[in-house]
Amino acid sequence: MRIIFMGTPEFGAPVLESLINSKEHDIVAVYTQPPRPANRGKKLSYSPIYRLANKYNLKIYTPLNFKNTQDIGEFKAIKADIAIVAAYGLLLPEEILSAPQYGCINIHSSLLPRWRGAAPINRAIMAGDKISGITIMQMDEGLDTGDIIRQASIDISDKMDAAMLHDELSNMAPPIIHDILRNINNLTPTKQNEALATYAQKLDKSEGLINWSDAIVKLDCQIRGLQPRPGAYFIYNNEKFKIIKASFIKKQHQEIVGTILNNKLHIACCQLSNPDDCGIMESEIIQRQGKKAMNVKDFINGFTIPVGYVLE
Repeated sequence: MRIIFMGTPEFGAPVLESLINSKEHDIVAVYTQPPRPANRGKKLSYSPIYRLANKYNLKIYTPLNFKNTQDIGEFKAIKADIAIVAAYGLLLPEEILSAPQYGCINIHSSLLPRWRGAAPINRAIMAGDKISGITIMQMDEGLDTGDIIRQASIDISDKMDAAMLHDELSNMAPPIIHDILRNINNLTPTKQNEALATYAQKLDKSEGLINWSDAIVKLDCQIRGLQPRPGAYFIYNNEKFKIIKASFIKKQHQEIVGTILNNKLHIACCQLSNPDDCGIMESEIIQRQGKKAMNVKDFINGFTIPVGYVLE
């Protein structure tokens, strides 16, 4: 089968590599977002999918969008049987969606219709969801509104952060995609239930600022859901400190929220008016602004936040 693969971040890499190594299919083109200046040197940075495709000497296209008739014409001229899309990052117009014989199918990192949109993995953890999964859908012009071809679920453990869930979901996709391609003429997609739709809004850095008045369950979900980017953090002396990993103890206390309780960087959490939600955050891995992440024991050997200090 002649396949166009469309993706940008690491999420789609396992599927692309499995298709490359398959003897059943031919990757005739890879579409990914164009390289962009990154870091202080503004050197062009190529996407993970670009680098993988380049490694295998595949034909790569990097259009800014599909508003250019030349880009649309090039896509149609490939005459693919199907396009497989995984976190490509661009909305596809009808001319693109209908160009391959079997259209475009998308690998989405949630159990649609829950968490349509840009950040489904993060939002699932931040919301305290106990289950997630992937959805393979037939794409239409809406935002993750297409008919569902196949779904597979996974439990979200209370120790799983967004990076871990990302990898689990990414690695679930290849065998499902191969099975769909083998049975492409016998699929029975189903409509999404619009009444159950939720939207996974793009993450904003401001969402990482920790509010020590929040319940410990919410704080735990915030830290895990924003790992590795943009990260949950607090401010001390106008400097940002990211909490990479922490554990929480449910315990009533009389301290002001945000109080540094000891030299192990344990911090009082939640509103005192809600003792059932109260507890203590035990920092495990922390990252000072501009520095590498380190375990809290190493951190406190070189930096001290005074016991009794109240973080805002």
